[in-house]
Amino acid sequence: MESMKYTVLLVDDEKLDQRLTIQALAKVRFTQRIQFKVETAETLSEAIRLLGEKSYDVILLDLGLPDSQGLASVKEVRTANLQSPVIVLTGLADEELGLEAIKEGADDYVIKGDYLEHVLVRIIRYAIKRKEVEEKLRRANEKLKEDDELKNEFISMVSHELRTPLSIFKNVISNALAGVFGQMSRKLRDNLDMMDENVDRLGRIIDNFLDISKIEAGRMEINRLDLNLSTLVCEVVESFRRFAEDKGVELQGVNPEAELIVNADRDKIIQVLTNLIGNAMKYVPARKARISVYVKDLGNEVEVDVEDNGVGIDKDDIGKIFQRFTRIEKTAAETHGTGLGLSISKQLIEMQDGRIWVESTPEQGSTFCFALPKSKTKEQSYNREKQDSVV
Repeated sequence: MESMKYTVLLVDDEKLDQRLTIQALAKVRFTQRIQFKVETAETLSEAIRLLGEKSYDVILLDLGLPDSQGLASVKEVRTANLQSPVIVLTGLADEELGLEAIKEGADDYVIKGDYLEHVLVRIIRYAIKRKEVEEKLRRANEKLKEDDELKNEFISMVSHELRTPLSIFKNVISNALAGVFGQMSRKLRDNLDMMDENVDRLGRIIDNFLDISKIEAGRMEINRLDLNLSTLVCEVVESFRRFAEDKGVELQGVNPEAELIVNADRDKIIQVLTNLIGNAMKYVPARKARISVYVKDLGNEVEVDVEDNGVGIDKDDIGKIFQRFTRIEKTAAETHGTGLGLSISKQLIEMQDGRIWVESTPEQGSTFCFALPKSKTKEQSYNREKQDSVV
């Protein structure tokens, strides 16, 4: 059976310690069939030079060198070589220093004088094995990142390709419903209405996949400006008015009279509000359905609440409600969607330094809330105006 071979860089200026270390490693050649090829360096600068010229399986590093002392040596070696495990050699009185060295990047330490060959060899082999495992994990993680980027590119490409035929379908259906192609039967109109609704739903699904791929790839753009959140909420609530009436839902918006200015991306906030109100529409009861949208002044923040009297969310589901592809099981058969809307909303709010959460009681309803910091520019302007009025 062929013996395993390891190359070792021993960085130590004490000749006696060098000899003891080399002897300890040599003793295991026949007992454990392990062979160590040891090269020595007596200064940190010499060790750095050798590390630049070749690679080693392990580095044994003394912390008291002529040109470097203590933890600085570990940092220098780690900077010069990230791959090889570093084992610190320390005196009995400096055991605490050995522990500190591990915090600075060393893989282990051994106390001089404890050079029983099996102890030293075990520490070396464990350190090498740990590095091998870390390297495998690093490569696997890089492969996962590459696969994730390819997935995002694929989703983005497919989504863009789907948008063109979808737009054509939408235009043809809209023209037909507008009577461009002449009169049609009631049955055909009903079918076209159903097609139109499903084309819109497919468009929302495509938009969700595009948003997720942009967010994960770090390509989602946030264009922030000062805006009155109270006014914006009123606009979005009004855009749902007719849909709510058709569905028999009592929809109301309750906003303070004062301007509540936040620095945020208008389109992204509309997207979040549309998702939260649209989500509430899915889960309110068939009769006496109610959705209320509140805007609150929290001092340094502005909070928006979307409250419904729907089915509510079980306690076990609240913790995962903002995760991707999560849907409430007890009503999933009655609704359509990808389960991406809330996850996208959470990330859009957090990208604007905000926070989002949900409060819910099963069978009584849910309140989805998000808060955004007030605009500092507006606040500074207000403070200046206040100071001027005092003067």
